[in-house]
Amino acid sequence: MGYPRIFISSDPDALESRLEGLKSVTIEAEYGERCVEGSVLTLAHHGPRSNNPAPCLHTEKVDCEAIGLSHIDLDTMGGILAVIGEKPEAPEFWELAAFVDINGPHKLAQSGASEKTIRQLYAVWAWQQANRLDTRTQPGEVKEFSVEELVIPLFKIILDNILGGYEYLLQKGDEFRAQTEALNESSFVELSQGVIVRVSDSFTNHLYNSPDGEIAKAVVAFSTKTGGITVSLESPIEGFSVAEFLQDLFGPEAGGHAGIGGTPRGVRQSLAALCRTTEKLREALN
Repeated sequence: MGYPRIFISSDPDALESRLEGLKSVTIEAEYGERCVEGSVLTLAHHGPRSNNPAPCLHTEKVDCEAIGLSHIDLDTMGGILAVIGEKPEAPEFWELAAFVDINGPHKLAQSGASEKTIRQLYAVWAWQQANRLDTRTQPGEVKEFSVEELVIPLFKIILDNILGGYEYLLQKGDEFRAQTEALNESSFVELSQGVIVRVSDSFTNHLYNSPDGEIAKAVVAFSTKTGGITVSLESPIEGFSVAEFLQDLFGPEAGGHAGIGGTPRGVRQSLAALCRTTEKLREALN
């Protein structure tokens, strides 16, 4: 029997319809509270399913015709590799991948992983950064991939090389790590009352630790490239929505989601606006 086909969609109805009648496994086919179930196996661990293990910790091959996903990342790739019987044997690496998927990269220092395994993870991130897969879909659209085009040449061979100690790829990971640390340093303005302020021409709202390692509740970032302000939360806060917070300050053209949002597109904000946003956010969170 050949490999199963892989179906990806940001639309749960479309994915569910495409998998109907097939022997299917779904991996993180999660859309908020909703999860598209596989007919054979469902690997999902967010929201109300948070007590389940991360898909990348799955170890058993599964007889199926189709694998359904909402997105591609290291966790889902680990699940796919296990389901097709091609997952590299590296328990500590997959434990670290699961930890980061659940807790976020900014808590990497709390993982307890060895420096060797952390170095391997950075090498995978560096490779992913340089080899982004376009798996985005429109409403109602389902993209179909073969394992041979999506997983085997694009990921498993690289993963085997990294876990096998191929120094060139590990050095690329070292460079990526150094660049991340340098961005943390260069963009950092201050951390006060749980809120970090950052200014940069690069995206920095994923940098929840200060340069000295303290973890913030939120990041307020000013882009020197666009003049926009982006606010993001380290973890969801019950009763608080970033989008609603920004709309109260900047009007209905501001937007986003509960955990991240930005000021109106195409409008350059002032230093005064950055200060006001930061002050109001600190008041709201404290």
